Amino acid sequence: MNDNKELINNIQNDVTGKEPAPDIIEENKKTTYQSINDIDDVNVEGAENVIERIEISKIGYVMFVIFGLTMLCAWNLWITAVPFFKNRLGGTIFQDNFQNYISIMFMFTNTLCSFITLRIQEKISINRRILGSLLLLIFCFLTTTILTLLPDMNPYLFFMIIMTLIVISAISTAILQNGGFGLAAQLPNIYTQGIMNGQGFAGAVVVFIQIIIVINTQDTGNDTEPGFLKNMYLYFFAVVIITLTCLIGYLTVIRKIAAKALNDSVNNTESASNSNSEETPLIQHEDQITDNSVVAVSNEQKIIRVFNKIKMQALSLFCTFVVTLSLFPSVVSAIESVHKDKNSNQYNNLFVSIAFLIFTLCDWLGKVLPGHPKFVLTNTKVINTASFSRILFILLFMICNVQFKGTYGEPLERSLPILVQSDFIYFVILFVFSLSNGYISSLLLMITPDLVDDDEREISGTIMVFVLTFGLAVGSLFSFAIRAMLCKCNPFIS
Repeated sequence: MNDNKELINNIQNDVTGKEPAPDIIEENKKTTYQSINDIDDVNVEGAENVIERIEISKIGYVMFVIFGLTMLCAWNLWITAVPFFKNRLGGTIFQDNFQNYISIMFMFTNTLCSFITLRIQEKISINRRILGSLLLLIFCFLTTTILTLLPDMNPYLFFMIIMTLIVISAISTAILQNGGFGLAAQLPNIYTQGIMNGQGFAGAVVVFIQIIIVINTQDTGNDTEPGFLKNMYLYFFAVVIITLTCLIGYLTVIRKIAAKALNDSVNNTESASNSNSEETPLIQHEDQITDNSVVAVSNEQKIIRVFNKIKMQALSLFCTFVVTLSLFPSVVSAIESVHKDKNSNQYNNLFVSIAFLIFTLCDWLGKVLPGHPKFVLTNTKVINTASFSRILFILLFMICNVQFKGTYGEPLERSLPILVQSDFIYFVILFVFSLSNGYISSLLLMITPDLVDDDEREISGTIMVFVLTFGLAVGSLFSFAIRAMLCKCNPFIS
């Protein structure tokens, strides 16, 4: 009984960041405190479906949605600011392929940091991971906001500063995803779905802002720069506000939700263990280990053990995001209307923005669907098959009207014929492509924690996040290969 109270008190202390009360004493000895990261020490045998019995908080779900939105704000911020980067990098070797560089810099940094964080996560509390990463993101977005007010900066210097900020934001995103998904994996699955929902919503938010920027730039006539820069200032500053909202929400809501949920979990475990004739201690300290106890294993051994249980789901998630990042945003942003000469200038200028909006909204819809029980698919074989079949999208997009351009804006020769001669068909392909990305990835992240033991849920969540980011990194690298195959050119310079 006393051990249970110790765990509850310690979980609350770790989540809220408060120091333990000094007056909690048992038999004139100081209590040994456990943190939220030591939840794998909890013995939940005999307490079936403990996670499922935790009460769902509506405001907690909303805050996890904002949490997910913030996780991908940095990524979506960089890839959708197309007019801004084309304006600032005009006349350089990066003006037509900057998105490839943004993708590869962000994703490889994110992957490396995810791998490092996965190995050392037991040494850093979830609370510190989340708070530190949010503060770093605020720094990046504020710095970028200031850069929009310096239009005369050398474009190559600007490119180097932006790449540096992208690296910092990628590190922050990796740590934030590690902490966020690790925390959500220990709670009911609906909170993980909330994060995925928010990630899809992040893309929709920034794309809406991008469309407003393009429209306002056209309305200013020949002197587009003042209005354009003013809009971009608001664009980046809006993301600062979103990140601040997430920080406040985490401090005031999410930490309390997590503490209460884990508190309920401990109480359920206590009730289950008390019903047994031979009561098992909730926490087994080192001095309580008997011959029948499980030998302690290293973090690396835990990771390998958990990965072997979820390797097919991890491979499916990897394949899903390799396909997605090899085509979006680099290839999608290069596809033009097949009736460009007959369309209005406004439609042509907004064509890529419309495509980005379709992708983000449908990807978001795909992430939302698993939140409704009738759309939840639990057959892992079907999910894995659907994931691998998305490889066909690479060929489908390559036969669309992809138009890569050289340094001076001249179109480059294609290696494949344009077989998709309809904007409508292209948008249908894009619809299925983006919907399947959100739906399959969300399902995989939701079902994976149920395939492992309760004390392995956090590790399974962080493994899947690492696999996700590794797939994004490989996909961003493969986007250069697709560009080279289509235009028969050096993909690293415009």
